[in-house]
Amino acid sequence: MSSRHDLSVGPNPSPSPSDGVQHVCTICQAKESSHKHVFDTAKALSSHCRVKHAVRNDMRRYVGTSKCCSVCETTFGSRLSLIQHLSDSRRPKCRDVLLATASPISDELCTQLDELDKVARRTAQQKGYSHARVSVPAQRVALCEA
Repeated sequence: MSSRHDLSVGPNPSPSPSDGVQHVCTICQAKESSHKHVFDTAKALSSHCRVKHAVRNDMRRYVGTSKCCSVCETTFGSRLSLIQHLSDSRRPKCRDVLLATASPISDELCTQLDELDKVARRTAQQKGYSHARVSVPAQRVALCEA
């Protein structure tokens, strides 16, 4: 297993970003018991964990080469868009059903797909975009293609 962490290991984000609760980085807390890294929002904690601890989105382990959400049968323009869809905390239905019914992809395939996603992100950034661009919008279809 790589030295990277998954979101399930690190932060414990709250559903509401401005709920008045302070969010503590459990990774920093375990390493340095005397100094807590506290954040006002779950989004700030998530960003901290992504940058400082190389925490990765665990939903990427459930998305293979298909760009289709098997729960809502929506086809997305890219794997990254599908991962974003499954990670949206405002609409957890697809994520919850997928986690309850699907098995993760192999570590080898996940690593290969992560590298392709990294190239897509880097290419987008070189073109001045903050995220990889897709040429087609998400579309709901009757049956997803494998």
